[in-house]
Amino acid sequence: MPIPNLNEDGLLPEGIHDCTLEEIGAQFGRFVVSERRVRLFTQLGELVAEEQRAGIAVAVMVDGSFVTDKPEPGDIDLVIVLPADYTRGAELPPFQYNAMSKAHMRRRYRFDVLIARQNSVEYVEALYLFQHTREGFEKGILRIKL
Repeated sequence: MPIPNLNEDGLLPEGIHDCTLEEIGAQFGRFVVSERRVRLFTQLGELVAEEQRAGIAVAVMVDGSFVTDKPEPGDIDLVIVLPADYTRGAELPPFQYNAMSKAHMRRRYRFDVLIARQNSVEYVEALYLFQHTREGFEKGILRIKL
């Protein structure tokens, strides 16, 4: 199902909207008034590829001013979704460790990232946060299934 049109407030309609990286690029990753959207989308693509290579995450939830009608978005906010039964503790190779490191994501991509297991308290809280504006109004977010 394609990404829905933005509402009159320039936001995604309520809900979690499944999409592909390519659909995000077509709707939000094009030149508007500068290369900002193009650069952010390129970085998002690199992050998604890193998550796919690591093979742990099941989805990436995408939010932030990038998925609004702002011509010059400030950033992309993400939730890296891990399987519900994933347990931390095993020693991971560096490429998998980095794919789940908030510090690495911030340093490399300059994105704000939350990492949560599916259906955990952290996951539910992150989804609630991402699906509301600062003023408390409901809005939608995007999900790329990996």
